[in-house]
Amino acid sequence: MKLIETKNREKYAKWFESCEDACIISALSGSNGDVYTDDYDKPTVLFAVVSDYVFLTGNSDSINAEHAVKFIDSLFNDGFNIRCIEKGFEQVVKKILKDRVYEYSRFAMERTFEYMDFDLLEENVNSKKEEYAFALIDEELFTYCKENDWAENFVVSYDTYEQWENGGLGVMILKDGDPVAGASSYSNFPGGIEIEIVTRSDYREKGLATAAGSALILECKKRNLVASWDAAHEKSMKLAMKLGYKLLYPYTIIGVNSQK
Repeated sequence: MKLIETKNREKYAKWFESCEDACIISALSGSNGDVYTDDYDKPTVLFAVVSDYVFLTGNSDSINAEHAVKFIDSLFNDGFNIRCIEKGFEQVVKKILKDRVYEYSRFAMERTFEYMDFDLLEENVNSKKEEYAFALIDEELFTYCKENDWAENFVVSYDTYEQWENGGLGVMILKDGDPVAGASSYSNFPGGIEIEIVTRSDYREKGLATAAGSALILECKKRNLVASWDAAHEKSMKLAMKLGYKLLYPYTIIGVNSQK
């Protein structure tokens, strides 16, 4: 499989156009992630990789389909996730990776501010300010996220702080100076971000995810950025809808366990 240089990726966008996931936009634009194909001139298999998510498309009957799945597997030391844009690839993935695969649902949400009550979002943030502090992720907090497992997904798509400065955006909630929750850009793309929300295990069920999500959406609105949300599970979907997003549809992801 061949890595597609950033400057050439847009011409392959038509292969991914049936999937609206913002991570694909991130990869095609070169903001985050990589894009691969079996042939630059006459591609039959293509896939985008952003962190531990793979978006696989093309012709599942191609002689290179199985090779592509094996190549994808070689990119990861730990588990990863595959969205098969062309459904025929699901059987190829299961054939090659066998008992390491499992399926789960994610939920595509509509990317728009149209249905949001911004006064309510402000209220969600203000209701926590007496007990907690809110801070944009700066270099110190970026380093904290890199060094603490619970917060690593906030900056997982950014190898350096310089990369983060060029497109990342995040809000952390702190208790007495200690980060306990937040919302950030799992990835970014021209004009927007894909939202990631995490609360530290000992501070869950306190409404901090709602407050963090509200704060980041408000920051995106202030900067005229699209705030994309793709929900990883039903709880995330319900939180998104609470904040004003509308459900588009559920879809299937193939999870792949580590070979260890």
